[in-house]
Amino acid sequence: MLQNHNNEIDATESCKDITNLNIDNSKIENVLNEIRKNVVEVESDSKSENHSFEIVQNISNENSSIESENDEEDCQVHGCDVKEKHVHVERLNFDGSKLEDENGKEISFNTKVLINGEICIDGDSKAASALIPKIHENSKIVTLSLYDQIIPWYKLKPLLTDSTKNLNIQSTIINDYSMNVNMILKRCPNIEDFYLYCNGFSFTSEIILKLGRIISELKNLNVFVLNRLPKSFSLLSFYLFFMENQTVDITLIFDEDVRFLNDKNLDLFFEKLVENPPKKIPIIQISGDNGTAYAEYQKKYGFQ
Repeated sequence: MLQNHNNEIDATESCKDITNLNIDNSKIENVLNEIRKNVVEVESDSKSENHSFEIVQNISNENSSIESENDEEDCQVHGCDVKEKHVHVERLNFDGSKLEDENGKEISFNTKVLINGEICIDGDSKAASALIPKIHENSKIVTLSLYDQIIPWYKLKPLLTDSTKNLNIQSTIINDYSMNVNMILKRCPNIEDFYLYCNGFSFTSEIILKLGRIISELKNLNVFVLNRLPKSFSLLSFYLFFMENQTVDITLIFDEDVRFLNDKNLDLFFEKLVENPPKKIPIIQISGDNGTAYAEYQKKYGFQ
């Protein structure tokens, strides 16, 4: 049997050997075996090439499929560069069980929500704590309303930014041992309307004096309401701010259980308010019979 330099069988010489009657049977059988081996290797190489092409084609198809799926998830909002799966809403409503946009369309709780507008959370007391991690950090929350919630300060804090213009927190407990209203206002420099239930809030004379200074610096503030105030809130400490205030409508509502009978500081405050009224008369509500000075204030300014 003859071989070329690449150790491949020369088919012509092999055929001659096969047809040569003088070659013994063992030599013929060896030549035939070599030919069969060569044919099998050629077929195997051909199949391998075809299989490799199929794998490449499948990978290409898979990549195209992935790209197609990604294209379907790409945000269509102009200028949005958020990569993860998300939805854009102008209003988000959540009651602890159902998450809806401004049109009442339900939103999957597995999707990040990018808000440019308003959030309203009520119902289950833990609803806010559950929802906040789903709110994208690029959100611009203009109006935030919380009802009957229990929420740690560290979770609420990221929602309060220079985008916040309207804040309405009612019957909500903000868990922080040092919680005070100044902490909230400092995070909302562009606030316009502020309404807060003061459950568990601290009001020392220092905090109240600082509160007056902070409100004076909030140039866009129109309405400021504190409800459920404790007896520790000193109106006399707030008097200087009342006299300087010329733009903000102030309403202070004390808790219904608070009484100020025979409180000389309270009498002095209302006497000053009646004798030397500020430009913006504050609305102050106190339950029960709280002395003649308070009654005179109510009568003069029509708050009875």
